[in-house]
Amino acid sequence: MPFETWPADHPKLLSWTGGYERSEHHNLNPGQYTDDTQMARALAESLIACRGFNARDVMDRYLALFEAGIRGIGTATRRALTRYKSNPTKPAGQRGTLGNGPVMRCAPIGVAFRHDPGLARTIAQQEAWLTHESHDVASAAGAVAAMVAWLLTTTNAPNKLLMATMFTMDCTQNAPFTEGLHIGLHDP
Repeated sequence: MPFETWPADHPKLLSWTGGYERSEHHNLNPGQYTDDTQMARALAESLIACRGFNARDVMDRYLALFEAGIRGIGTATRRALTRYKSNPTKPAGQRGTLGNGPVMRCAPIGVAFRHDPGLARTIAQQEAWLTHESHDVASAAGAVAAMVAWLLTTTNAPNKLLMATMFTMDCTQNAPFTEGLHIGLHDP
């Protein structure tokens, strides 16, 4: 977190030896959790409470965090939550928005749907579409959730990392993406 928004060749990043650092960008103390952690937790709580994915419940939980003053939330997510607050029956994401939020918060989906990596991928794509109407963002979140699911259930320990990398590449390159995944917001 302390290096968010910095280029990969930033001197402070290159000289970092590990450990917790203060985030000047988000005004966070060393070790303080971020919006991504808070949103991943809200997503996990929703998956448990609803016994599956419920787009409206997820957005309501994200909105509650936003209204409580969550720090570090990205522009696309902030705008989506503002739109959702004004009209919760309309899709909130803005077409073409990029960002890493859905990827940062999708691990609970992989855990919840660990016995079906394909379903984990689809659910993560749906969740990403709530705040980022981008095929790239949704595909990346889907690949990560599917990889988490696959890693939790595979028994091929010696080649786990290599296979997970190949699996993720396959998910992002060959998996069809279905438009209109935000339909869940229209459900009562």
